[in-house]
Amino acid sequence: MSQTPWSRANPEARAFLQRRIAQFGFVAGVISLAAIVFRIALAAAYDYTREELVDPSLLWHWAAATILCGVWFCARRGEPSVRYLYWVEGIGLVGASAAYTIMAKYIPPEADPGMIAAFAMSYILFSRAIFVPSTARHTAVLGLAIAVPLLATVFYIFSRADLKPFQQMEWDPSSSTQLALASSKTAMTAMWWASTIAVCTAASYVIYGLRREVETVRKLGQYTLESKLGEGGMGVVYRASHAMLRRPTAVKLLLTQHTSVAATARFEREVQMTAGLTHPNTVTVFDYGRTPAGLFYYAMEYLEGATLAEVVDADGKQAPSRVVSILRQVAGALQEAHSIGLIHRDIKPSNIILTRQGGIPDVAKVLDFGLVKSLEADQAQSLTHLGEIQGTPQYLAPESITDPDTVDGRADLYALGAVGYFLLTGQHVFSGATIVEVCGHHLHSRPVLPSVRVRQPIPADLEALILRCLSKSPAERPSTAGELIDALERLEVSPWTVTQAEQWWAKFGGRIGHEEADMVSGEEKTVAVDLAERSVA
Repeated sequence: MSQTPWSRANPEARAFLQRRIAQFGFVAGVISLAAIVFRIALAAAYDYTREELVDPSLLWHWAAATILCGVWFCARRGEPSVRYLYWVEGIGLVGASAAYTIMAKYIPPEADPGMIAAFAMSYILFSRAIFVPSTARHTAVLGLAIAVPLLATVFYIFSRADLKPFQQMEWDPSSSTQLALASSKTAMTAMWWASTIAVCTAASYVIYGLRREVETVRKLGQYTLESKLGEGGMGVVYRASHAMLRRPTAVKLLLTQHTSVAATARFEREVQMTAGLTHPNTVTVFDYGRTPAGLFYYAMEYLEGATLAEVVDADGKQAPSRVVSILRQVAGALQEAHSIGLIHRDIKPSNIILTRQGGIPDVAKVLDFGLVKSLEADQAQSLTHLGEIQGTPQYLAPESITDPDTVDGRADLYALGAVGYFLLTGQHVFSGATIVEVCGHHLHSRPVLPSVRVRQPIPADLEALILRCLSKSPAERPSTAGELIDALERLEVSPWTVTQAEQWWAKFGGRIGHEEADMVSGEEKTVAVDLAERSVA
């Protein structure tokens, strides 16, 4: 088969092509079978069923229908290559057309076999133009190729036909000689087929052109979007490929409903601030830019693994040693961010992913700096409204509720303590029927001891450190992420080993971390509450 733009198709495009070719075979096959049923019904109505059933033209009609159904059968099985799919489609198209051409040879000339065959073949080409992605040129070439044997057969049939039936037809003035009859019938068939090719070529041009436009939209600079990974906060994340680099990339796009000037500015700020972070436990940003339509995006490392929310959902509460390992890594990422004046403001299980890096499992990566705030920013130029709470209710520090414009890095440490509590118990520190109820608990309720929640012993020094992070007063928490790291390293908890991590992933890895998983799970939904208006966004 000739080279097509689909020859180097990605898996998603290959699957699309497979579905379309199978649909072509199914629709064309059903139409052909319906025509056979009509022929038999018509024969029964005029009482010549027996003659019709043994008519060679019907047998070749059956052959055409069988070939088209074979296209459907072969195209829908397994995950064939693009080359195989095009061979199946090409053989089906040419084979069915050949069968209809031979069918015409057995139809009486006075019944106009050329037009009957052309009519049947036109449905095949129409179906192909509608369902199979193809350039207009490719469709036109195929149409011309299958026209040659058809027209040759029509000329042959009428060059040997008995002239008497046609000489009696006064409406056919060109039937006075054998050559004139053959030429006339061939020309009529050619005109019909030319119109068929024109319509099918136009259909391919429009349909294929629209798909190419969609593919163009899916290309952001050097990146081509392949599949949606998830959606959360202000953006939607896609798995993407780079035109030159041989590694998968994650691309985050600002959601269209958030394309206000303020939202775009906030999204761009997220990129610029995240790009300045180099800690190994912070997601790496490679590039950012805008689409021709003005949508803002950025490209970051693609992480295969699972969020902490997925980990707990799959296995429940986690071992203290693993919890300490995760908290230490996340605290390291926060230490760098806080040292340059940035706070995250949305630390939660679904914003922390465990992945493998450098052959080491259980490397924690902090994601989504969409609500990051610069401590040095002039409040007059702030991109958020004064008095607006932003974050996830289950992980909001008390001061994030009462005075959100004055929070510092200790709000992140409160949220990290809540993450540790969640990992140890499999439950949020506080829950409630409404956001207001959850926020009220953060302001006034004392957390239930993790060991009481799970009714199992938890290292006392770890439990005490988690509760210290969850103190209502920022002054009672670790003052910095570095101080929290020091406290974690002093805990009398056995280390989480690579062997333990490998065993865990061998047991649970197949159940979690699938590409289509939501980025925000369960109750972990980021919200914005305007204290002045008492509204929830």
